[in-house]
Amino acid sequence: MYWQISKQVFVFVVLCLFSCATLCGCVLRSLTIDSSPAGAMVYLDDEPIGETPVTTTFTYYGTRKITIEKIDAEGRLLYERKIVYEKIKPPLYQIFPFDFFSELVIPAKLKDEHYLTYQLEPLKQEKIKPPLYQIFPFDFFSELVIPAKLKDEHYLTYQLEPLKQLPKEEIQKNAIKNAEELRERLRMPVSR
Repeated sequence: MYWQISKQVFVFVVLCLFSCATLCGCVLRSLTIDSSPAGAMVYLDDEPIGETPVTTTFTYYGTRKITIEKIDAEGRLLYERKIVYEKIKPPLYQIFPFDFFSELVIPAKLKDEHYLTYQLEPLKQEKIKPPLYQIFPFDFFSELVIPAKLKDEHYLTYQLEPLKQLPKEEIQKNAIKNAEELRERLRMPVSR
């Protein structure tokens, strides 16, 4: 008698667990990144995820580093590299204590989709003035009259600032801060 009751209880518990496992819901989180022009390479938290438009999944909400760059076949930038830190906020049903019900109790699959679009700026290039002997009317004389071959060299000069020497305490604080940030990154798994 006791054996039959415990067997029925065991079967009931197994059926309840099975029905909970098959009927319980989950939240599907996705992040879609697009750019204008399309075809730019996207890095999410310094990990390449593909060319725009690209969709990836994620597990955790929070601030994400997004880097977008468009390069040609030889690796040269065609547009300015864009680096942004986007805060991905959870919807109401993903905030404690509601997240328990949306993840485990509600028998439906919820979708949380985030769309981000970025405009890439054209690459700024410095214009170099041609030398005087290539400007009309001097170009005629430089090609026909002057027998010597003229050099066409351009030099760009930049004013460099000397490095500031930081105090030893500030260098140590920066090193400790960088080490803590690295520890936090290693603790948090990257999701895709």
